Amino acid sequence: MFGAEFQVLSFIATGAGAGHIRDVLERENQWGPKPLAERCEKDAAVIAMKLLHVAVQIDNK
Repeated sequence: MFGAEFQVLSFIATGAGAGHIRDVLERENQWGPKPLAERCEKDAAVIAMKLLHVAVQIDNK
């Protein structure tokens, strides 16, 4: 064994602020009103817009 650890997620984030965005998504998935995979399209759009706003702020630093 190589000691690798794998995790199955319902989302992905890439780019400069990806670490921060993944942290938010993980917390929202675990502690939000419903897991991300069970949310409606409107809720997904709201979360995506908020995270895009955060990503812009991170990129502008």
